[in-house]
Amino acid sequence: MGGYNIGELKTVKRKSISLEDWQGFEEILDSANFWNIESDIPKPPDGDGSSWLIEGYKNGIYHLIERASPDEKEDIFKIGKFMIKLSKIKVMEGHMY
Repeated sequence: MGGYNIGELKTVKRKSISLEDWQGFEEILDSANFWNIESDIPKPPDGDGSSWLIEGYKNGIYHLIERASPDEKEDIFKIGKFMIKLSKIKVMEGHMY
């Protein structure tokens, strides 16, 4: 339906992943230096886009990073893309932004 207001979560799905996939995910987090990425970098709205928010909790430490329509070169995009791949959610080419 579109719009710019925060919507409601419609579906919650949980998925188990293999140890190999988990280790791959940890490698991406480590290579991105996830636990030290600045939490929020303001980006002026350009009229359209998406909000990416990734949270983590490890050894008693909570961290989140949020970006508005991250660039494909940004680490949050790489982390999110890997998570989408693991989820097996189908995203049309050019619709991940």
